[in-house]
Order: sequence, then C-alpha cells, then structure tokens
Amino acid sequence: MMHSPCVFLAKNVVSEANLRRLNQLLSKYQCHTVYSVVVEELEAVLSTSRRNTSTIMSKLCEAGWIDWFPSVGRSKASTLRVKVSLQEAICSVLQPEIASGHFGSVSKLLSLYGCTAVRALSLVTEKQNDWNEANNQLLITRYPWVDTIDPAKTYRIAELQVIKSVYDTLLIQDQQGRLLPGIAHAWETCENDVTLWIRTDIRRHDDKFLTVEDVIASLERLVTETGPVSYLFSQIVSVTRLSAKSLRIRLRAKNPLFLHALAIHHAAIVTQDVRYYANGRPAFVGTGPFCLEAWDDDKLVLNIHPSYFRQSALLDRITLSHQGGELIEYLGQQNQDDGVQETYTLQSFSYLTARFRKDAAILPEDLERLMDYIAAKRHTFDGGNVVSGLSFSEPSFSAPSDAERPVDLRLKGKLVLTEPRWTIPHLAKLAHWLHSAIRETGLELEVIELEDISDPSLMKDKADVLFLEEVMELPHEYGVYEWMLASSGLRFLYAEPESWRQHQRLVDEAVSRQSPADAFVNIEQDLLASRQYLPLFFGKEEILNVCQVRGIQVTKTGYSDFHKLWIDGE
Repeated sequence: MMHSPCVFLAKNVVSEANLRRLNQLLSKYQCHTVYSVVVEELEAVLSTSRRNTSTIMSKLCEAGWIDWFPSVGRSKASTLRVKVSLQEAICSVLQPEIASGHFGSVSKLLSLYGCTAVRALSLVTEKQNDWNEANNQLLITRYPWVDTIDPAKTYRIAELQVIKSVYDTLLIQDQQGRLLPGIAHAWETCENDVTLWIRTDIRRHDDKFLTVEDVIASLERLVTETGPVSYLFSQIVSVTRLSAKSLRIRLRAKNPLFLHALAIHHAAIVTQDVRYYANGRPAFVGTGPFCLEAWDDDKLVLNIHPSYFRQSALLDRITLSHQGGELIEYLGQQNQDDGVQETYTLQSFSYLTARFRKDAAILPEDLERLMDYIAAKRHTFDGGNVVSGLSFSEPSFSAPSDAERPVDLRLKGKLVLTEPRWTIPHLAKLAHWLHSAIRETGLELEVIELEDISDPSLMKDKADVLFLEEVMELPHEYGVYEWMLASSGLRFLYAEPESWRQHQRLVDEAVSRQSPADAFVNIEQDLLASRQYLPLFFGKEEILNVCQVRGIQVTKTGYSDFHKLWIDGE
C-alpha cells in the first residue's frame, strides 16, 4: 500500500510529540510500576494545562505506551503505569519507517535522544534486515533520485539501472561486446536493411503478450523523441511489419554498428500503455525482470515479474529509497564485504570540452592557452593514465619532454566550469586538481553544477568548459561511434543546431566508409586541433554484476543488474 509523503509527515509529527511526552513521564515514573497520581501532578510533569494533559495521556494510551485510568472528580488519584521504555517506544516509531523505506524521523530522533535512539535504530534495522532476508526482499538506502524511467529521455546511471530492470532490449551484449538474442531471437542485415525476428512468448507486466506492433511503436518513438541518444536513431527511415513475428528497419545508409545501438538501455522496448504512480509519475508498461509497483518522492519499489521470459530475478522485491543517509554510520561497516561478489570493469575516460561564448569573461585565445596548459600539466597528476584520445592507447610512463612540460602561464579573466556532483572519490580528487591548475594561471574560477547530464545544452550560455568522465561502450569501435553522437561533452560543445547537424553529417559519412575507425580518428584530430576538446585520463569503474546482499544495503550505486542480486537462503 502506498502512502503519500503528507501522511507520513503527519504520522511523524504525532509520533515525535508522543515520544517527547513519554520521555517527560519517564523522568518521574519508572517503567512497569503502578502509580497513583493526581491530575495536578501530571500537569506539572508535562508542563501543560489540565485539558491538554487529558489529551496527551489519551494519545499515549492509544499508542500502547501507558495504562492510565483517570479518576472522576478534582484532586482524586488516577492509576498510571508506563508500559514501555523510551528505547522501545523509539523502536515502534522507527519500525514502520524502516520497513517502508521512509526515513523522515531518523535524523531528528538521533539528534534528540542520542545513544538511546542509536540503540533503537540498530535493533530495528537488524530486525527488519532479518525479515527482509526471510522474505527474499532487499532495501537499498540512499539511492539517487529518479525523475524518469523513460529510456529515450535519460543519460543518468541511476535511472538507467532501473530501466534495465523494468524493460528489455531487442539485442543484448555480453561483457566483451558480442551481440546475443534479447526480445529478438534472430536477426540479419542486408545493405541498409535490418530484419529482426521477435519472440512470441514474452509477457508484459500487464500479463498481455508483447506484439510486433509494440516493438515497432517503440522503435518509431526513438526516432521522434528528443533525447540524449536520439541522433543514434535518426538514421532510421522506416520500421515495417513483415509478419506477426518479424519486422524490418530501413536505414538511410548502410551502418555496420547500428545493431549495437539496439542493445543499449536507451533502446529498451516500451509498450504504448502507460501506468501512473504518485503525483502523476508516468511509466510505460514493460517486460523486464521486475515490475514497477510504487514510485513516489521517497522511493521506488520493484516486484519480481513472475512470467519473465529469460532467467528470473533472484529477489522477490527491491525497494530503492532515496533517503536513509543516516544509516551509513550504523550499518555501513556491516554491509561492507558481505557475501559473494562478482565484478567487472567498465572502461571510461575523463575529458574537457570548451565553448567560445560571446559574453564570456575569458578571451578565446586565453581559453586555448589554458587548454594547452592543462594538456601539459596533466602528466603531473597521473602520468601513467593520461590519454591522448579515444583510442585509449597504452599509457606512457616516461617523463614528459621539455616541450611538454607546463610553463608558467598568467591569464586574466574569469572561467566558468560546469561539472556533475562527484560521488566517486577519485573523480572528486581529479576535480580538485583541475580547479587548482586553472586557478594557478591567475584566472578566477566559478564552478557550477551540471544538474542535468541528459541535456548539457542547458549550460551553453552559462559555462565556458565542461568537465566529465564517461563510460565507453563495447565493442570499442561502437563505443567511439556512440560517443561521437551521444556524449554530453559534444552536445555541450555543439549546442547550436547547425553546428550539431554539421558534426552529425561527418559521423554519418565516417560510419559508411570501409574503415569507420580511421574516419573517427580524423574527426577527433580536428576536435583536438580546435583546442575545444581535451582528453585527460583513462578511468575504470568497477561494477557489481552478481552479488550476495543483506536485507538492507546502504551501498547506493554500483549495481549492474538488480535481477542478479541474491540473499543467502540460510
């Protein structure tokens, strides 16, 4: 059952008020002892009026925390027995919050009641953890907020993790980038035509069978919807139904890399039916290993899809709570290194892209000099992982030559840098180094957060330089192709429609050549020569692929496949 945030807020206020009143009683009366008290005495203990005293005592009775038998008449004794300790009462307040993935009271109770609240939190979370494990359920706290699970609309990792659980793609890739069957069990290409044969045993989350019409409508939507990867699918001329089991995609030109685009999460197949959740949040009906049960400001709840056509999820229910940061201090250690983990590594690289803005407080020639300076300076930060481009060539461990050593540079003006909020320590350290390198040239630096990585063009008139690290998909040639058409850095650099169309034409020409990889290198060399693009460092991100978890986890990211998480049955 879903509860609105307002309902939980009202309950929290009542519970916190009751705890405060119980604490006042416990300062005078011992737990489990029967007392004869007069109303005047209770008024003094609770520091309130006679009428309010009666209301407070009634509420504490309703909560089950006290027994109170009021007398009839003034100055006559009533019978009072406090039934619970403060710790037990705090447990009763926290239990429904922890169970539901709402944590509105945790911070306040910890600050008000200190060690007593800490002990209560530990007891409640351990009890809830045991219950979750016994019922094959998982609660992940501090999960990043989720604004959309529309595959065509987002570039955010946290949202794509949910999308991967709720929807399926026509094809999938293994960890080496090889294509495998997904919704499509077979496929072939001929010139600029791609023919796919669809499985007919796939049940949607509404228990209907997925049809070829569902697939066609979803592919056509990728062409018409504006989103971070829309240019990958703008080459589609038509999608035609061949039979109840097959369809044909016609491209503008032959593209040997297009099949890999059908395996990315952004190309997940959605149906034409939409379900609505709290505050009108829309989500297409999917076919994936999990169904979306609930979605509000605080959390998402995923339930296992019992009729999934591939390997079923190993957990019955996963709650992704956006709250619960307070738990990390008390649960973080016990959740580290628990169980069995299988990891794999994603290749990534960090880079800068720069725009020459009319209203910038730095001259274009000074911005070019700054990019050259950072290019020489990067060897002093992490020389072994410097990358010269998308080829990810073996890093050179030799010391830079005199020509490559950074020279003292004095610049005037102000640089505005935009970057995401860094949650990975090594990227936060890299950002700190970059900021210091810029400031040591004499430039004033302003850093503004890139709040929407899916639409970096929003920063085109606000920032001079964008700093990012992005994952390169496999196989590498496809990863370069996708980066050329979907990377946030290039969409920031080419924010004007005409400049983007010109870049897109270059990429289209490159992919149609005999050797696309060589043509991509030429495009990147031109970018490097413009001083508006600078690769920085090779990076690796370790992702949990198969992982044994506890019933409550405070690790908020790093899961590749929610449907491969499992709890030890013992």
